[in-house]
Amino acid sequence: MYVYLVGLVVSIIGDIGLWAGLGVTLVLEDIASLISWIILLVFCIVDSQPGSNKYGPNPKDMDTAAAE
Repeated sequence: MYVYLVGLVVSIIGDIGLWAGLGVTLVLEDIASLISWIILLVFCIVDSQPGSNKYGPNPKDMDTAAAE
């Protein structure tokens, strides 16, 4: 799908008299932005490491420790 989008954008950019590489750059920026948002989403979803760290105990572990 992106191949068709790149072709369309390059064609339109070329038709209005601008450098066609500008169209490729704009589309690649959008793809890179999408990939970085996906990576950030994965970082937010992934579970934390078990146990304490230098900032203190893991709140998820505190719930299980209080129940015992």
